[in-house]
Amino acid sequence: MSNAIFEDVAARPNRARSEGARDAIAARDRARVRVWLMVLMAMVVIQIMVGALTRITDSGLSIVEWRPVTGMIPPLTEQ
Repeated sequence: MSNAIFEDVAARPNRARSEGARDAIAARDRARVRVWLMVLMAMVVIQIMVGALTRITDSGLSIVEWRPVTGMIPPLTEQ
């Protein structure tokens, strides 16, 4: 039973090295996720600005009337 205690203590320095490496990897991963989220946030802000500019300038699509179902269902009467 006393051997198990000493083995645990002897194995600790190796664990400390691997935990340090894990911390470095975790910090790098957090930095990557942070950059990814900031890029996504910037893209959303740009999209909102483009939409607002389109709305303010009253420009928009050239489609005046949009009927996505027209043409998919054949005419049922002669009219």
